[in-house]
Formats: sequence, structure tokens, C-alpha cells
Amino acid sequence: LEDVRALSAMDDGSVLVASRGGLFRVDPEGRELAPVGPAGLDVRALAIGSGGRLWVGTAQDGLYQLTADGRVLAHYVHLPHKVDSSLPDNEIRALLLDRKGVLWIAGNSAGLASLHPATGDFRHYRHRPSDPYSVAANRLSSLLESREGLLLVGSWTNGFSIHAPATEDFLQIY
Repeated sequence: LEDVRALSAMDDGSVLVASRGGLFRVDPEGRELAPVGPAGLDVRALAIGSGGRLWVGTAQDGLYQLTADGRVLAHYVHLPHKVDSSLPDNEIRALLLDRKGVLWIAGNSAGLASLHPATGDFRHYRHRPSDPYSVAANRLSSLLESREGLLLVGSWTNGFSIHAPATEDFLQIY
């Protein structure tokens, strides 16, 4: 395995391994390594949803939703002619499925997005230098949900932001 970027534990005790060479599952005893999903994906980020559904963020190929056994349910990519209703960036750095079931997507160059899996609707959040209540940057690196339900968004160069979904505002921390 080359360049392991994320690890996630499954309910059955197996572990998912996201790497430059693809997505793999290690059995609970740690004896078998089996590929999961489309071959050859450069996987950067993982999130596990209800029923073991997998969200897989890639380095260049957008976002996949897979069944627990790796069958593709959906593939989301950036569509230049549908900017507001598609993935904002095909290079995904981090994923987070929050307690309300919303998938948060941190991109490499186009900011933050949320995806409501039930409807397939995207919402985009971009850094605007003149707006102190926008996300800290468009090149993002990490996501975390606090105990209080706040979203923390790490950036490459501008610190991080704290987002309260109820207000839609971001507090920038440098």
C-alpha cells in the first residue's frame, strides 16, 4: 500500500484503508486485504454512513457513494456548466458526515460544500476576502464536528473556521 491517507473502522470489525492505490478492506483478524469499489482510485478521504454506506473522496475523480461491499451507488463530479448543483472541486481533501446526515466536503481549491444525501442537493461555501464571515480559505484540509454540532474547517494557509449551521456564518480563526 502506498501513501495511506485515511483509515475507518466498520461495524463488522474490518478496517477501510484509503490510499493512492485505491480503497481496501482489512478483515477483522488483519489477515486479508481486499480491494473495495472501482479499481485504481486515488483515495484521499472517507466517511461511513448508515447501513455501512461509504463516501469516498478522491484526488482527481470527485466523490463516490458505495455500498458496504463496494458497489457504486453514485458518482459526483464538478460540472462547469452546473457549478451550483454539482461538486465544487474534483480534488477532495476531507469528508465528514455530521449528526444530521449532511455530508461536508473539503476541496483543494473551491472551498467547502455540503451534500444532502436524501435530495442530492449541494450547497457551496467559498472564501471571500471582503467577507469576514466566509470560510477561511478555498484550499481546505480537514473537518471536525464538535460536541455542540459546530463544524470546524481547517485550511492550508488561513487557519481554520468555525461554522454554526444554524446561522450559516463562519468565524475565522488565524
